[in-house]
Amino acid sequence: MRREGFELLVSRPKVIFKEINGEKCEPIELLVVNVPDDCIGNVIEKLGRRKAEMINMEPAEDRTY
Repeated sequence: MRREGFELLVSRPKVIFKEINGEKCEPIELLVVNVPDDCIGNVIEKLGRRKAEMINMEPAEDRTY
């Protein structure tokens, strides 16, 4: 990019809060993961580091939702 005449700086991502009806609200996303049973530990660990909250976990044959 520098050769093209552009110079960019990238910072850490920040949560953008909105104020709705005078109440500070944080954006929330729903994530559905369908993985093999032998990978579920790694997935839970990595999402836990990002402060994810598990709502439901269901086994189905050799996979977990």
